Amino acid sequence: MNFDREFFEDEIRNGFYVTAEMKQAWAAQIEVLDDFDKACRENGLEYFADWGTMLGAVRHGGFIPWDDDIDVCMKRPDYDKLNKIAKSILPQNYDIFSIYSDGDNDNMVTRIINSRTISFDKERLEKYHGFPYIAGIDIFPFDYVAPTDEELEFQKEIIGIVESVKLLIRKLNSNDIQGKIEKI
Repeated sequence: MNFDREFFEDEIRNGFYVTAEMKQAWAAQIEVLDDFDKACRENGLEYFADWGTMLGAVRHGGFIPWDDDIDVCMKRPDYDKLNKIAKSILPQNYDIFSIYSDGDNDNMVTRIINSRTISFDKERLEKYHGFPYIAGIDIFPFDYVAPTDEELEFQKEIIGIVESVKLLIRKLNSNDIQGKIEKI
């Protein structure tokens, strides 16, 4: 992707000072998003801007000046499919960070990243606009939306139970399997 040279200059946006380094991070993330978008289009996967990315697009015509990431969401079937095929449909340099790829990750988000390390490799710096750090996008699953208040409350209760069990398991000693089962 080509960015005008002026894009990378420090500026004041909406009363906030945005550094050239922040703009390098934005450009690197846009590169990741562009590759992700191509892979999704080629494989019939839909995604949508979400969280601060959607707010920034509507309210600021781009990034929120103090935001440093790109967030998208996918309906659950596309999200699940992406997690199964991501390594095979994305360019080789990309890595996936999720509960499916990293056993110690319990965050219900998938992150597509350009690497797991900082690199000053010439090719990488050229592609990612001089940004040597990890750049990526966060992908959230978009699940069932309850049609009634009663169903919404039930859904929240179930999610709360699952979250509590997750936290309990994390706190328990991994060697005490019987104790875990009894507490759960």
